[in-house]
Amino acid sequence: MSAQLMDGKALAAQKKAAIRAEVEHNAASIATAFENQLDALYAAESMDLSADLTVLQNMLKGQGLSK
Repeated sequence: MSAQLMDGKALAAQKKAAIRAEVEHNAASIATAFENQLDALYAAESMDLSADLTVLQNMLKGQGLSK
């Protein structure tokens, strides 16, 4: 095998490794962003549920059905 061909294969292998590392990094970043969005969604739902329960408790108290 010629030196030029070997250098070309080595360069191609380096490029493949660099592209793979970049894709893995981007996939990890996307996964982290998705998890953060999901956490924010559940936090908002939790606050909504808490507010709904407070309103229900106040309604029950107002109607004399709860202490």
